[in-house]
Amino acid sequence: MKVNIKYPKTKCAYCGKTFTKTHNRQIYCSEECRYHAHREKHNIRNRRYYYKHKKRINQTKIGTRTIGPKPNPDIKRETEIVQNEIERIGLKNHIF
Repeated sequence: MKVNIKYPKTKCAYCGKTFTKTHNRQIYCSEECRYHAHREKHNIRNRRYYYKHKKRINQTKIGTRTIGPKPNPDIKRETEIVQNEIERIGLKNHIF
């Protein structure tokens, strides 16, 4: 047996219009308001993350995971890794 519950009119959490809920947990009047509210929260979260980590995000990174603090025991392989990195960065024609 299905029971019809009448919910009171409430204000939309995004646009502020009054609407009648269709279920208990509804806070937005339409799918459009729900979508825009979600995008707005997402943008705020991204801005907070950027300002918290902007020094780390904006660092220019040179190098790859193949070049580490310890040299490769195989000298030929180490030379090949360094030469590949020099080509990747674009320093092949520079004199060291």
